[in-house]
Amino acid sequence: MSNDAERKRTAYLSCVGEQDPISPKTKAQGSLLTCWEYLRRKKGITFDAVYVVPTSREANPERNTEQSGEACLDAIEAEGQEKVACVPLMVRNPANLKELYPVMKATLAAIREKELEESGGRPFTIHINVSSGTPQMKQLLP
Repeated sequence: MSNDAERKRTAYLSCVGEQDPISPKTKAQGSLLTCWEYLRRKKGITFDAVYVVPTSREANPERNTEQSGEACLDAIEAEGQEKVACVPLMVRNPANLKELYPVMKATLAAIREKELEESGGRPFTIHINVSSGTPQMKQLLP
């Protein structure tokens, strides 16, 4: 059996915050990219897929993180990552747990199902960055 066939499928998932990809306050890289780079470079993890979960511009045109999520994916793709996905949360207020909970639950379930399908039903790992997003978004991550 080849090494690739034995390797467990691995994905990276992060919500998108207002400090991603670059903090407008400090001009430093946000936690979404910092965590992804740390896992890749320092821990040697190869990701089969990357998921960024911003708030949707469709649900809240005035205040959302979808464009920031797309910018994060552009930076990740520029580093050679092939399978990337932006999965916007269709919520108007990501600080409202009653609104956020069912949407986040369904989003995480869909990502889990996608990874289960991609892994052929074999075990897989999802590394979750809990540093980006609203406190309520972080609270709902497993």
